[in-house]
Amino acid sequence: MRKSRTLLSCTVAMMLFASAILFIIYRETRMSEASLQLHELPLFLFNIVIGGALATFISLFLGTEYSDGTMRNKLIVGHRKSDLYLSNLISCFVAGLILALVYIVILMVGGIAVLASFEADWNMILLLLISSVLLILVYASIYTMMSMLFQNKAAVAVTALIAFFVLLIAATQLQSRLSSEEFYSVDTLTDTGKYVQELVANPSYPRGTKKAVYQFLYDFLPTGQANQIAMGNATDFIQMWVYSLAITVMTTVIGLLGFRKKDIK
Repeated sequence: MRKSRTLLSCTVAMMLFASAILFIIYRETRMSEASLQLHELPLFLFNIVIGGALATFISLFLGTEYSDGTMRNKLIVGHRKSDLYLSNLISCFVAGLILALVYIVILMVGGIAVLASFEADWNMILLLLISSVLLILVYASIYTMMSMLFQNKAAVAVTALIAFFVLLIAATQLQSRLSSEEFYSVDTLTDTGKYVQELVANPSYPRGTKKAVYQFLYDFLPTGQANQIAMGNATDFIQMWVYSLAITVMTTVIGLLGFRKKDIK
C-alpha cells in the first residue's frame, strides 16, 4: 500500500481539498476581520468526500490484486481466504485514516493563523472523531466487499463511485426534507382590505411514519451520517455508532462468505 500510486493520488486530492477549505476560511475571516475558535474550524468536513476517495482507492487497489494475479498467488502459497479478506479490509481502513489525518493536520496547522484560541468543546470533538473513524470503517467494509467479490476492476470502480454519489444525493434530499419548516406564513387579504399573516402547513414537510422513515434513513446511510458529522449537528451518537457497526458487520460477513465460495481464476 505504501507504494500505491492510487493512494498517493487520493492523498494529494485530500491535501488540495483541505487547502481549498483553508483558502475559503482565510478569505472570509479577512473580509469580516474576525478570528475563529477551534470548534469553528470545519475539522470534520472531510467526511463528505472521503467516501468518494475510498471508493476510488479501494476498487483500484484491490482490483489490481486480481488483474495482476496477486490474489491467486497468495492462495497458492497457502494463505487462507479469510486472512486475505480481513487483511485487505484493515489495509483499506488504515488508508482511510491516513486520508482523514492528512486533512485534519493541514487544517489545524494552516488554521492557526486565524484562531483566537484553542478553547473548544473537547468532548464534542472526541465524539465526532469516533464517529468519523467508524464511518471510515463503514466505507472500507462496503468497498472491500464489492472489490473482493467482483474481479472487474473498472466495473467495480465505476459502480462504487456511482453508488456513493447516489447515496450522497439521497442524504442531501433527506436532510433538506427533514430541515424544512413545518409551517410557513402567507399574507391573506381580508374582506376589510387588510393583509393578515396566516400559518399554512408545508406540504413537503414529512409527518408521522414518513418522517420516522426519513429520519431512520438519514441516520443509517453512511452519507447521512457524514453530513451530520461534517456539520456538527449529530445528536444521538450511540445510535449512529450502532448503525455503523451493524453495516460493518453485515457487509464483512457477506463479503467473507462470498469470497470463501468464490472461484479465483
